[in-house]
Amino acid sequence: MTSAIRKGSRMVTYGSPWRVAWSGASLAFTASLVYASVFAVLASLRAALQILGALRPGEGRWMTIIATANSIFIAAIQFAILFGALAALIMGLTWLVVYGLSRWLNRQSSPGREAWIALATSLGVAILLHALLWSTEGLLHAVLWRSASAYLLWLGIPCLIFVGLTTLAWSG
Repeated sequence: MTSAIRKGSRMVTYGSPWRVAWSGASLAFTASLVYASVFAVLASLRAALQILGALRPGEGRWMTIIATANSIFIAAIQFAILFGALAALIMGLTWLVVYGLSRWLNRQSSPGREAWIALATSLGVAILLHALLWSTEGLLHAVLWRSASAYLLWLGIPCLIFVGLTTLAWSG
């Protein structure tokens, strides 16, 4: 069976399950870095607007904005590296499962069927992740489930990205 994923403008054909896992892991790590960068830009812009509104022109507004943006970017990239490694592990394992299920359930190599298998598998992993995190107690539970914005930032949007990337990658 040959399965393909678009990388830029070329198609990459997978033969080995380890290559599939590595492709999923590298895509997840890259996506976490992009997600963290977008978050850092938006948070820095919001902070800059608040600083511009709070300080007068002679009070060091620009240096404060630069220092704040720098702090936000450093923290965001550190979190992206930490959670990117976890996301890479989860996505690599998920892609191995998708690869195995595709070989078993999609002997005709239909790209549409592969996409449905990828969608179902990644949704199942996302639901399992939600269930595992829902059952936790303490600070993690308080952070994730009491605020809609915290849920979306830390779990909701990353899970949507995970499901979307997996489905798109396996759609051929």
